[in-house]
Amino acid sequence: MQRFGELRKLIPDINQMILINHLYELKNCRTVKCTVCPIMPPHGSFQATQHSQLN
Repeated sequence: MQRFGELRKLIPDINQMILINHLYELKNCRTVKCTVCPIMPPHGSFQATQHSQLN
C-alpha cells in the first residue's frame, strides 16, 4: 500500500495533476484500490488489485 506522497517520490518528474488523473483512471478500471482513512487530515492509500495482477 502506497500513499499519494510516496508515489510522487517514486516518480519525481511527474506533474501532480497527471498523477491524480492516472490514479483515478486506474481506480475506475479496478486496477488500483483506494482506501481513505478517516483521520484528520484524511489521506488515501493506493494498492494494486488482483484484477491488475491478472493482466
